[in-house]
Amino acid sequence: MYAQALALLASASFGLAAIVLKKGYRHSTPLASAVVVLAVNAAALWVLSALFVPKGLFMTTAVIFFAVGGILGQGV
Repeated sequence: MYAQALALLASASFGLAAIVLKKGYRHSTPLASAVVVLAVNAAALWVLSALFVPKGLFMTTAVIFFAVGGILGQGV
């Protein structure tokens, strides 16, 4: 049940983000919107990661590649 609840929450959040972004584009530039979305996503996901991911996984070199990939993936 936990996985299904997370999947529903993720899909609802994705849909809500699309609606909010569309409304935000009326009052802002696409670049400013992208920066805000990236900052909010990064902050929220790092907080959730700190709460739910075992701390030992943060001390690996894979975290560096994951972070760089996330930043470059959003930028590209």
